[in-house]
Order: sequence, then C-alpha cells, then structure tokens
Amino acid sequence: ICRSNVTDRMSNENIPGKEWVDRINRTGGGFKESLTTTDHPETYPYILRWGARKIPVQDELLEEIKKSPGAQASGTPDEAQFIQLIIQMIGAKNIVEIGVFRGYTTLSMALSLPQDGKIFALDVEYGFSPLGPQYWKKAGVDHLIDLRLDAASKSLQALLDEGRGETIDLIFIDANKEDYDTYYEYSLKLLRKGGIVLVDNTLFHGSVTKPESEMEQGPASIHQLNKKIQQDDRVTMAMLPVADGLTICRKV
Repeated sequence: ICRSNVTDRMSNENIPGKEWVDRINRTGGGFKESLTTTDHPETYPYILRWGARKIPVQDELLEEIKKSPGAQASGTPDEAQFIQLIIQMIGAKNIVEIGVFRGYTTLSMALSLPQDGKIFALDVEYGFSPLGPQYWKKAGVDHLIDLRLDAASKSLQALLDEGRGETIDLIFIDANKEDYDTYYEYSLKLLRKGGIVLVDNTLFHGSVTKPESEMEQGPASIHQLNKKIQQDDRVTMAMLPVADGLTICRKV
C-alpha cells in the first residue's frame, strides 16, 4: 500500500473530536479569565431553570420570600441544590446552620437528610421570621430541625457543651459577617474529620476586591477569613462563584 494514499485517506476520515479541536484552535484568544455567567448573563436564568430540582413547597416558600423585605439575602435555588448534593455525597446526618433567615436553605438541606438526621438551625430571635417553619412543617421535615434562637456564638458553645464536638458532618455559615472568623473556628471544633464547612457570601457583592483601606467592617472580615482559609492547613478548600461566593472547606 502506498503510504501517501493511506495518509490522504486518514486525513479525510471523520476523526472523533477533530472538528471541535480545530474550531478551538481557529478561535485563538488567551486563557479564560471571566465566567460564562458574566460574559453571558442570560445563562444564569438558564441555570435556575435547568440546573436545580425543586419540589412545589420549595417554590412556594421562595415566592413568599421574594415578597418579603430583604429577599436578596435569601439563599438561591442553585446554591441550595449544590448544598443538597454535598449532603448526599458525604452521607451527612448532623448539620449546623449558622443563620437561618427565611429558612429556604434550611428546608432544602432537611429534604436531603435521612429520617434520623438533624439540623441545628441557629439564628437570633430579633427579626426571625416564622415563614420558614411554616413551610418546614408543610414539607414534613420540621421534626428534623432543631431551631435555636440566641447569639450564634452562645448556641455553638452550647453544642460543644452538649458533647457534640467532632460529631457534625456539615456546617453552613451565613450569618453576620463581622463574626465569620468566630463561627469558622467553632465549626472546626464541631466538625468530624472529613466534615465540611460551607462559608457563604465570600465574594460579598464584589466588595472584597476593594483596597482593604476602603472596605467596611463586614467585607473586611470576610476578606481576612478568605486569606486565612487559603493558608489554613487544617482544611482543604475551594472558593466557588456560586451565588455570592461559596467557599468549601474539608477538615483534614
């Protein structure tokens, strides 16, 4: 067989992936430095439509939240779905949520728990909304949620005093930003080895990118914790552009 004929025939064959690779090479450009959702904002509604599964009671609570003051502070469906998946992946049974707000993320996490699971849902009494508990009950998961209304640091210390140190599978931090470092340190005491702490709002509407001298106290506290976590050898970590920034830490 003539080698040149074989080469010509091979070059004309439909090689799997060849068209895609050639298209990328023709496009050129540098390394990707922005998100698809930034370059194409229309993709975020697409994620909300196709990137999460919700039951009707979640949609009902979300619609009520949208009509309430401070709705922008609620967890988003894509973030809640991501947390649900983590719960399922690690087989979590014992969860601490620091900051309940309207209870959407609480509901979503409870829906992923087994019947012998428990969420210790921590919030302050001032300004706490009864909206969430109504829908927890409607979804049939209220028995899985231990709601504790007090300063979070007191509630976290109480969990330690109850002997729950190194027994918690997952902790979600989404409360007052100035105390994030305190909550993070309590979390490492409560988590079992291999447990997960999720820190919400680690991008804080972009304010963490300002010069430190121009940051307000909340963003400054988050920025300091972001730097601390990056260097903390007690955990492995990744910061993701989910919702307002979500940092995942696994206790080693």
